[in-house]
Amino acid sequence: MTLRHDLTINQGATWSFAWTKKDAAGADVTLTGYTARAAFKRDIGADADALLSTASDSRGGSISISGSTVTLSMTDTQTYALGDLNSVEDLLWGAQGAEPSDQLPMIYDLVLTSPGGTVTRELEGRAFINRGVTP
Repeated sequence: MTLRHDLTINQGATWSFAWTKKDAAGADVTLTGYTARAAFKRDIGADADALLSTASDSRGGSISISGSTVTLSMTDTQTYALGDLNSVEDLLWGAQGAEPSDQLPMIYDLVLTSPGGTVTRELEGRAFINRGVTP
């Protein structure tokens, strides 16, 4: 079952989020040999603003796995690149006729691949990007 968890990321600040995989009984699940990917997008059909991975294909962040814990991380430069501060569309994202917002909503998911090749979507939700102005 995919868990829903919303995230908040401060644009222009170093960010990380750690999640521990549990089984149905609530015990930690060891993730030895697993790989992980996560994407942050403005909507389903959009290109990824950030692709995080345990592999070398990361664009915009990284993922590490230790024991049963998966940690997603972005540098200050990577979080600053989320959204376009000069884009009217980003300023008015999701609200026609609305005043410019200081928060950009995105969607994300986290996918794990087992050593045997089984792929599961573990987490999904919204990522709220709190806009920053200082690079």
